[in-house]
Amino acid sequence: MFSSFGTSIYGIGIYAASPTANLSYTGVDKTVVVYYAGGDYKLTPELRLFAAQYVVTPQSYTQSSGAYTPGATNVYTSLLADYTIDSSWDVYAGLSFQTYSDTATPNSPNVGMYSSNYLYAMGARYRF
Repeated sequence: MFSSFGTSIYGIGIYAASPTANLSYTGVDKTVVVYYAGGDYKLTPELRLFAAQYVVTPQSYTQSSGAYTPGATNVYTSLLADYTIDSSWDVYAGLSFQTYSDTATPNSPNVGMYSSNYLYAMGARYRF
């Protein structure tokens, strides 16, 4: 699923996803249904929490390797905490978790993918 660019950074290979069946889509329009829910809550004057969830479902389409019937659903869930230190500084930490269904069906847009993944980030921000 991945091919190397032939280079590395600090000994870690840099890779790019190789083409999958999803890239051979032959139609004009590809319909994807997206549902979203999210919001934030101020726990204290300094601490805010944010949460969101996206549900993404591709609809039926035809590609060069055959027709795809809906079955793949990708769910993206994210949580973020933001703490305000003063009027210029704040720090934050976030986590995003993704799940992918229908990863083994040949014409699925998720074919060959892992069934889940997560990302995290932390940082500080200074406002001028």
